[in-house]
Amino acid sequence: EVVQPAIDYYGNNGSATDKLRTNFYQGRIYKSAGSDDLAMESFVIALSKGATSEDTKTKARTCFAQFKINYSLYEWDKCIDNLLKAAPLYKESGLDNYYIECIALIVNCYTLKKDYSGALPYIDECKQLIDKMSLPTLCTFYSAYITHTHNFGTNDEINDVVEEYRNIVPAENIDWLTLSKAYIKLGQYDDALQA
Repeated sequence: EVVQPAIDYYGNNGSATDKLRTNFYQGRIYKSAGSDDLAMESFVIALSKGATSEDTKTKARTCFAQFKINYSLYEWDKCIDNLLKAAPLYKESGLDNYYIECIALIVNCYTLKKDYSGALPYIDECKQLIDKMSLPTLCTFYSAYITHTHNFGTNDEINDVVEEYRNIVPAENIDWLTLSKAYIKLGQYDDALQA
């Protein structure tokens, strides 16, 4: 009810940015109400009607919102596509940590679709950007990196990433469940239980 008058008006009037933002916010309302189908439809309309808008931040947020819906549906290829669209838009908007978070989440999606080599260039890019990561982004990256290494790496590689993670991320921010899975893979059951 709140945004419907704006949606009705900007359907035929206003700038591409007005249409982008109005449909994005409508999608967010649908998502909050638990209607992923209507939310996704609004996000698609937002990007279509706002294609010529220079509001890269809202475009990035819209692509990221699509990613979240696709993630809940286990649509890994669509997730990767959403993140590959969102990442450069965040970067263009000067939101470097959001850009890096997208890259880290791409690692996770490739791991979930069991594509070892697909994740590698994004792991390498994240490693080059570690000094620029906020703590939450650092945690997102290392969780994805450990999971990838747990699935595809040797014991030595897993151990190296675990040690790196424990040295860089403060204990109160560690994803202990992910770390425990790595310890189980290493056969370090006492460490896994402690984690």
